[in-house]
Formats: sequence, C-alpha cells, structure tokens
Amino acid sequence: MPLPRRMFAQTGTLNVVDFCSGREELVLALYGALTSEGIDVEFTLTDKFPNLVTRASDVLTRSDTL
Repeated sequence: MPLPRRMFAQTGTLNVVDFCSGREELVLALYGALTSEGIDVEFTLTDKFPNLVTRASDVLTRSDTL
C-alpha cells in the first residue's frame, strides 16, 4: 500500500484517528491490509453513537487487538 506507507513516513507516526467510525468495517479491512505488509499501525476509533454490540462481538472473536 504505497500511499499509507508514504503518509506514515512523511508524518513520522503510525497512529490513525478515525472520526465517526460507525461499525468500523473499513478500519478493520485497512488494519488487516497494513499489518499484512508489516506496517504496525494503531487506530483510535471515535463515534458519537458507537455500535457497542458489534464492537463487543469483534473483541470477543478476534485474536489480535485494535
């Protein structure tokens, strides 16, 4: 993923803040793609109305941490 790799290099950070994360499907996909390329990125998810049921299910079924 050339664009995220370049973005992380230019900013000097591996932290991403996602405002209005919703159900976080896109973040999970991006996280998987980046980590599979060896980019150890950390996401902070925010949402005014988080879907806590979906989030709890994700936490219980995933072996890695977000």
